[in-house]
Amino acid sequence: MAKDKLTDYDSTASGNLDVGGISVAEGMLPSGVNNALRELMSHQADAFGAGTPLYVDQTNNRLGIGNAAPTTALTVDADGATVATFDRATSDGTIIDVQKDGTTVGSIGASVGDLYIGTGVHGLKFVDASTDIRPFNTSTGASSDATTDLGNSTSRFKDLFLSGGVYLGGTGSANHLEDYEEGTWTPVVSDATNGGNTASTTTSAGSYTKIGRLVTVSLNITDINTTGMGSSNFYIQGLPFTSGSSLGSFSGLMMFNGITLLADETGGIAFQLLQGEYYLRPAAMENDGGVKNILNSSQLTSGSADISGSITYMT
Repeated sequence: MAKDKLTDYDSTASGNLDVGGISVAEGMLPSGVNNALRELMSHQADAFGAGTPLYVDQTNNRLGIGNAAPTTALTVDADGATVATFDRATSDGTIIDVQKDGTTVGSIGASVGDLYIGTGVHGLKFVDASTDIRPFNTSTGASSDATTDLGNSTSRFKDLFLSGGVYLGGTGSANHLEDYEEGTWTPVVSDATNGGNTASTTTSAGSYTKIGRLVTVSLNITDINTTGMGSSNFYIQGLPFTSGSSLGSFSGLMMFNGITLLADETGGIAFQLLQGEYYLRPAAMENDGGVKNILNSSQLTSGSADISGSITYMT
């Protein structure tokens, strides 16, 4: 079979008896020498010239694979297919060594079937089986623990988006912060724990911050008009999260104006939060310091009563 391209040639010299059908065997005609050389030149052009899979730009010392106009020392193009494959057989370790002036500055490699990238103790390993990315020592091939920071004081990342939580200061369940949230809520003065008749107000606004199970809410209610409310006890509804603890589970400071205290209630007002509820119930403090039955709506000065302050409670 005629050898019509470079890949047809035999790695053993004696196996190459023709070039494109021109005999180069012992005793070949003198005219065949010239024709064989010309044929060989065309084979080289077909293999390394413009429009071929492997293009050698000798003028600029560039090599193009799938690219006839390489702009870098090595340019590799593939249309809709894997561009390159690097296969390290048998052992773990470096697959690609990245250097600057002959000194390694980083590497890409394999460890126990997983990919790693980085330099020295500051590498990242992508562990498929446990679906995590972990710090990795590219020099020793071992995990790296508590040695690498993410950003620093002058080179910071912007936002961090998590669908789960973060472990702070430890790896136990007590170190797991699963939630942080800020927002607003609308306090509602009502004559029932849930629903019921509500009072109209000029202002009824609140905000909250939730860190883990700890919730801090603020509220400001002005010009409470009790028209339409019953004469039963009143409540402040609408807390953004349900309480997870019993009475006395929260702390805070509440200010009020226009709430008439009876003679034996001059000790002040205590705002209570019941377990598993979304509302506060104001209760009168008796002169002896005890907590009396909760206040009723008739003790609100209709049209001018105000309540404001903040509390912190646990969910």
